[in-house]
Amino acid sequence: ELHTRDTFTAFNRISSTEKWLYNHRQPKWHAFYSEEALSLQRKFLDHFLKGLNTGIENEPSVRLQVNENRTDFTELLTDSWPPSQVKPQRRYLNAVDGSLADAPIDATSVVSYDARTGSTDFDMELGKTTDIVGGMRLRLWVEAVGSDDMDLFIAIRKFDSAGQEVFFYGFAGANSNDVVSRGYMRVSRRELDESLSSELRPIHLHQRELLLAPGEIVPVDIEILPSGTRFNAGEKLVLTIQGHVVEPHHNLIGFGKLRNQGVHRIHTGGRYDSYLTLPVIAKSGA
Repeated sequence: ELHTRDTFTAFNRISSTEKWLYNHRQPKWHAFYSEEALSLQRKFLDHFLKGLNTGIENEPSVRLQVNENRTDFTELLTDSWPPSQVKPQRRYLNAVDGSLADAPIDATSVVSYDARTGSTDFDMELGKTTDIVGGMRLRLWVEAVGSDDMDLFIAIRKFDSAGQEVFFYGFAGANSNDVVSRGYMRVSRRELDESLSSELRPIHLHQRELLLAPGEIVPVDIEILPSGTRFNAGEKLVLTIQGHVVEPHHNLIGFGKLRNQGVHRIHTGGRYDSYLTLPVIAKSGA
């Protein structure tokens, strides 16, 4: 997770035009030592260390895997990160029926869950084959009942047309039952760096702590880590919001002492325009 996030950030900040990004979602060492990966590594190193004409300049700048499940994927060859083909699309949370709607919701509503043990889901069914490639941005209007802070954990999940969850390799391939992607946010650290944030990635200042007053409802923007996933027609994308760590969890990533107690409330509709921004590449025939 952290390697992936930092790799994409580094790629964008490298000033050289001679740079390449190779992404995969397979077991770490299996992918690194595959014939394809080794060939690309040799091309790069032989050119820049030995001065050989290896053809590395003809390789696509960005090579991404778009996964249907653990083992099946297609390659997306492009020239930038995020891919230039991506069109951000908003899906609006509706607490009345737990849906992710394609248009703003007029009526306000709220859903609550136990801050330590509970969760809430919102979902959408894909009407056409769609690739979602890149980071996502989640805007939530939230309220803490019984606390002055909130630790939020987010999961994006995929379910097939039969209602069965589809799993992926996660954290260097160490587990094989991971979700599509995840995010996390302490609400008191919600202040945005507007100069660096984008439609698909919020970046926070982390310069001060903004605790919540009783009854205060605030917007928070949560970064969901980059991923590449194909959703076929009839499959569902499920957004899970909760106050505890998303499983499976790797113990190399620690969150310290959580501040959750009481109840979390998620507000939607009207002035509380909670939404999920997706990096969408619509497939042919859409």
